[in-house]
Amino acid sequence: MNPEQGVPGCRRVDDRQGRNHLVARPFIWQAVAGAVLFALLPLKSAVAACIFLLLARWAITRNMNARWLPRVLGLEPEAWEADAPAPRNAPWVGGGCGVVLLAFALAECIQPYYFTQDDSFCCLLPVVLQAGRELFSGVFPNYNPCQFLGWSPMSEATFSLAYPPVYLAYAIARFMLRNEYMAFECMAFITLMQGFLSTYWAARMWRLRPSFAACAGLSFILSGTTLVMGRSWSNFLMVLPYLSLMAGFLGILRHKPVHWRWSVALGMVIGIAYYASLVQMWVYGLLWLLAGAAVLVVCGASSFRKVLWLIPALLLGIAISAPLLYVQMDTASNIAREDSGFGIIGKDLLAILLPYPFTHARHPQSYGVNLREYMGMYLYSGTILPAAAGVGLALGVLVRWPRRAIAANMMLIGALIALLFAFGDKAGLWWLMRHIPLFHYFRNAERFLVLFNLCAALSGALILQRLIGAFRWRSIWETSLACVVAALMLYTVSMARASFYSFEAKPYPPLPEYISHTLQPAHAEFPQRVASLTPWDVIPVRSVLHDYPFTLEQHFASAYGYLSMSGWDPLVWNHDFYGRYVRHRLERADLAFHDPSMPNAPDCRSSREAIYKAYGVQWVLVFEPFVPRFTHTFPELGESDPSRPVRILPVENTSPLAFAEANPSKPFPIRLDGHGATVNVSELPQGGPFIVNILAWPRFRVYADGKSVPFAPDEWGRMRVDIPPGTQTLDAAYCPPWGMGFACMLGLLIVALMMMAVLARFDAVRPGGGQ
Repeated sequence: MNPEQGVPGCRRVDDRQGRNHLVARPFIWQAVAGAVLFALLPLKSAVAACIFLLLARWAITRNMNARWLPRVLGLEPEAWEADAPAPRNAPWVGGGCGVVLLAFALAECIQPYYFTQDDSFCCLLPVVLQAGRELFSGVFPNYNPCQFLGWSPMSEATFSLAYPPVYLAYAIARFMLRNEYMAFECMAFITLMQGFLSTYWAARMWRLRPSFAACAGLSFILSGTTLVMGRSWSNFLMVLPYLSLMAGFLGILRHKPVHWRWSVALGMVIGIAYYASLVQMWVYGLLWLLAGAAVLVVCGASSFRKVLWLIPALLLGIAISAPLLYVQMDTASNIAREDSGFGIIGKDLLAILLPYPFTHARHPQSYGVNLREYMGMYLYSGTILPAAAGVGLALGVLVRWPRRAIAANMMLIGALIALLFAFGDKAGLWWLMRHIPLFHYFRNAERFLVLFNLCAALSGALILQRLIGAFRWRSIWETSLACVVAALMLYTVSMARASFYSFEAKPYPPLPEYISHTLQPAHAEFPQRVASLTPWDVIPVRSVLHDYPFTLEQHFASAYGYLSMSGWDPLVWNHDFYGRYVRHRLERADLAFHDPSMPNAPDCRSSREAIYKAYGVQWVLVFEPFVPRFTHTFPELGESDPSRPVRILPVENTSPLAFAEANPSKPFPIRLDGHGATVNVSELPQGGPFIVNILAWPRFRVYADGKSVPFAPDEWGRMRVDIPPGTQTLDAAYCPPWGMGFACMLGLLIVALMMMAVLARFDAVRPGGGQ
């Protein structure tokens, strides 16, 4: 064997600067990679991938002395001229923002209200509208009386009601655009711009040139995953800029000294991200941040002393999030959720690199109704940067990397791990994670595609920068690359037309006069509730029907300003308290709806009517297309009447929303708003047991003329209060444990500041502290 070779046919790279020599990995690595491919991909795709690996191994072993190999791995200094003028950020930032603006305009032209679909349309926006109306009328939106017999969306990060930019977007839509239904479009525009700038900054911290940083920003923020998932779940879209910022702070940790300012800034990003996002994505971001820091230490790219600054940053971030985090943990402590373990499908993996119409794919959980042929764009992220990242991952299997190469390409490792998580139970990592306490609450493994896109964009841009730096006319190459990436991302926007459920109605069509006239209470002081009969097994059907919002199902009642006992929020629906008093009763009553031949239809009707009467439901709405499903239980529905999209059934002798237990037929004036419930009980001078017909969640506080009085749920879960004689006003206010949250915030803040002081002192007494 030639002593200058590591293995036969693998010439060592000249190492005049002390760099590690490169040799091909043993075949066992390719065998392991092949086994993983056969486990995740269909047979034909796995065979093709293995053949590609073998051919790539043959090509690399014959060209191990090629200069491009250490250059791609970041083992050689980049070849950009040292005497060239410093690159300017302004043209690339301005050009990138212009592309984002053009992409937003293109999306809105193709599909108006592009970012208001699926959950954003039927669940999230109505709640934001109700909260915005309350806030701008002078009431803090701590409570929503319109859904679930009353509940507090402010106690969940899901609705982002504690995130100030949400109210900024609502104010812009309401007062500037004169259309409050545009709130999520305004929020999406703000977030897309913020996401591009954040990713651009992160790329610069990883020492990418402005052109490549702009490419990374566009590839990430305009990827199909961002657009399709972001238009379906607005709270998902809002977390993306903060994930990019976390990547940027890792870049600082890799390349620059860190000190208390770095720790404070990162802590603020972590804390604010919680208020903007799905808790699931926030947790994933923290885990990714910790894993990246660990890789830097193991590879020697960052000292352990530097990485210690991450601990006070995490403490500060959790401290900032603590008020809402504590409240949500308190709210979610009594829920049970299960996940099916679905993830992306191996045969659809090519859709990451090729857009529609070159590839077709479906959603991992078969979401989507109309425009399903475009669902493959859900996986697409721009071809060029993910392809470059794929080349880097292949080199990791074929070539033995020194530690410095691993540190220089740690984003590739992040991309690989995120992709394996996105496969769900099939790859094993997701299965292991959801068997860890607390993580079993999380669902939808394909959400890891976001982290994959971010890591692939940054690592792919780094690889291309190293390669193009050695070309002649490199400035032409980098400009051409930026133009091609921008064109591909604009094409992505034009083709990303699918969403998880694409509602045909544009937010929100005015209620027909016969519905609004019927549901309007005779006196505003004596409101009543509505309920909806909508079979849950026809979700794909109802989303494409234009008149579906007229049912006031899900959270449409909040958009129209009515009180409904319906709603859809997994934290509430699966909560032990709600299940004990409401959900179990509804599920038992609905058994006969799914099978008209069942003999217990009369029992089903009586059970339903008992629920309606107990909770003050005056009107029951039945969507016209579903009338045949309920005629066996409610014969008075009669034949179909296409002229009216919704049938309205009255409920006789229903309970008021406030009444004395001794006289349940006499209503008392009640006002329901974002504070809770306020009842005028001056006509009950003798006091006594009183029912406020809202769910008596444990965190309520009840005051009789300003003095706290005890309450308890009755057999229906309604609020039962023993009113002292002579009481004039009964006030029921929903009071989540914000105090404990702020106490935790203060404690964690003190610990974080103390640790910063210790680390700063430690760095000050050592030479090169903070390096």
